[in-house]
Amino acid sequence: GQNNVLFVCGYSSNAGLGKDDAMLWKLDYNNGTLLQALKCGGSENDYFYGITELNSNHILLYGQTQSFGNLKGDGYIVKARIQGDTISSRVIHETRAADFKTSCMLANGYILLGGSIDSLNNGLCDAWFVKLDTLSLTPFYKRSHGLKACNEKCTALMPHPTFYSEAYALFNTCENDVSTTDPKLIYLTWGGDFWGGYGTGTFGFDHADDALYAMAQTPSKALVFTGYTRGLNASDHDLLLIRKDSASCIAESIVSLPTIELQKKKLYYSFIYSKSKLNNTLPTLPFNQPPQALYDISGKLFYNEQSSVFSDEILAHAPNGFYILKLKNGQKLKFIICD
Repeated sequence: GQNNVLFVCGYSSNAGLGKDDAMLWKLDYNNGTLLQALKCGGSENDYFYGITELNSNHILLYGQTQSFGNLKGDGYIVKARIQGDTISSRVIHETRAADFKTSCMLANGYILLGGSIDSLNNGLCDAWFVKLDTLSLTPFYKRSHGLKACNEKCTALMPHPTFYSEAYALFNTCENDVSTTDPKLIYLTWGGDFWGGYGTGTFGFDHADDALYAMAQTPSKALVFTGYTRGLNASDHDLLLIRKDSASCIAESIVSLPTIELQKKKLYYSFIYSKSKLNNTLPTLPFNQPPQALYDISGKLFYNEQSSVFSDEILAHAPNGFYILKLKNGQKLKFIICD
């Protein structure tokens, strides 16, 4: 958003010769005009899954590539330098048989990146984390199931590892408190059942086939997670919403959203409530008014009251209502602004 510019990362099959190429798009933040589209990765089937800003002139991009000769794909981190209309990039870190899908800022100039790794020789995909010094951009430690931290003093930062999982989202509840020695990291993993880490502890569900993909913090410091579960309905996946009190990390609320109905352009939806595992009470929901747009946790847009758009896919959105859509017709990207 600085200087009225928005950067979007991803990948495209239109920039090369039949291969997927990691891409960086530069957009006008006010009207969505595409200013630049740059191939900004390796040379062989590259994918960017995330982006984070270091300062006004540098951003980090991360994902997976086959550029290093491994057909399973290797996790890699790219640093891009922005000088006006000139953007240059270089690979600063590579991890074999892995990927990076999420990041969060820590105190004192560090950043933690997470994803999955498949090179621990246990035959499973495991949650994976790398901590970087944002000034030198050198790895401070690497951590995953079956590995010890390079610096043992950092082990307290790591959540509980899980087998056959991927770290989809990282969230630091104390990122603005530079004095804390416990960043209270939370990570979301997928692996048939959901398990997340809070500090050095864990929380999760005994239901089969659960996953969480995103989270946010409310003004009251409660944490809200979204994902899906089959624990409430054995025949299908249901939207899962969990609310946790970040102070006590006790309260849990589970909400399923299996059906949606449209009548006279008004949005109707029904919830199935599940009693909290710990306090046996029903959750309090923030849905007092029908939203103008409703989409599931994978980004699929069910209905947009403003444009009457159905079944398109929301890839990402910025705080000012800047949405990035992938249309069903031709699977092309579309950048729009809506209230």
